[in-house]
Amino acid sequence: MTKLPPSTPGLSRTSVAFPMGGRPVAATVALSIFAGSAWGLDLGAPTPVQVKGKVLQVEAPGLASPGWFDVTGDGKPDLVVGQHANGAVFVYSSNGKGELAKARPVKAKKKPVRIPGVCEVPADFGASVHLTDLDGDGRPDLLCGSNMDVAGGTIQGHMYALMGKGKGFDKPKILQGNAGRPLAMGAGAANPLANTASVPTTVDIDGDGHLDIVSGNTEGTFYLFKGLGKGSFEQQPSALKGSDGPLKVMMNSSPAFVDWDGDGDQDLLSGSGLGGVYLFANTGTLEAPLFAESVTLVEMPAFSLMPPMGLPKVLGPGVHTRVWAGDRNGDGKPDLLVGDKTTLAIPARGVSDERATEAYQAFTAALADLAKSAPNSAVDPNAATKWMAKVKALEKTRDKVVRKVETGLVWEIFQQ
Repeated sequence: MTKLPPSTPGLSRTSVAFPMGGRPVAATVALSIFAGSAWGLDLGAPTPVQVKGKVLQVEAPGLASPGWFDVTGDGKPDLVVGQHANGAVFVYSSNGKGELAKARPVKAKKKPVRIPGVCEVPADFGASVHLTDLDGDGRPDLLCGSNMDVAGGTIQGHMYALMGKGKGFDKPKILQGNAGRPLAMGAGAANPLANTASVPTTVDIDGDGHLDIVSGNTEGTFYLFKGLGKGSFEQQPSALKGSDGPLKVMMNSSPAFVDWDGDGDQDLLSGSGLGGVYLFANTGTLEAPLFAESVTLVEMPAFSLMPPMGLPKVLGPGVHTRVWAGDRNGDGKPDLLVGDKTTLAIPARGVSDERATEAYQAFTAALADLAKSAPNSAVDPNAATKWMAKVKALEKTRDKVVRKVETGLVWEIFQQ
């Protein structure tokens, strides 16, 4: 069960059961309060979503892409999470009291969904998920992005639609524009990186009553495909712009829209490949949006050569963040749901937590001492080779008791 973090400024502490090396470990975790928006709406401590008393983790290499959507049609939002492995999408049904059932795969034609173009290339990309009614038939459809695949002789991060059918979904189909070709961000971009890693969402961005599609990409920009109604979208996209040019995060943009500041229009939120969550406030109107420069809502993680030792040391979202926003606790203010990629160290098989922790601390200290004597490879390449051999020897010793794993977590962050 996930709980609202305390609103006490400074540090909060919460007891969570983490699976560490295959063994549940009761841990007390120190979590920093995250400063919030420019309007003084503070964000509380990030809390990892749990299922049946354990922290939710997607399969390696992680890259969780979450959202709250009513998949079952019972009026209670369920947690939907895409991942890199197998291009799979999972549903965690909710009982409406904050408790989630175990994962079950989203199915199409009675078979688990696999989004094309997600895991075929070894890149940091998880299947993006967004539940919406694309064609206005009253049934929810699943809109997903992909990293890259080939269709029509070009490499694109195509957008896939799984149209609602009965109580489930149809098979993934590439979303077409009104000219009968796949929607492609590259049609309006000079940088080829705008073509790949699509992360689409829907929003009526100009208040004309038609859903539009806005997608992120590897470049970190945002492309708008104007909605024409009944599931039709303009073939030619345009970049979302502010006063200083195209809106942009550092890399791998992942848009979400919500009225963050309560002024009645749609503001843009985004994660990024380097982590963090960013707000582009709409300073225009519902019919004529104008986006301001980005404000950081959640800081990107500090760079470290060493991953944290066990989940209890993970204090907040990692890299490759994906964001969903909405009012989760009924206080009238939108909250954040953030997926990520997290790398951590855990005990090797047969090694106790205590021994692994001691060995990891010793390795970290030894590596720090060794770093002090790092030679300049341009000045003395032989010395640099010998120094690197010492680093490798340290790592070999470490790997006997500690192993590095990649996973993806999902975090809830509430406005206070």
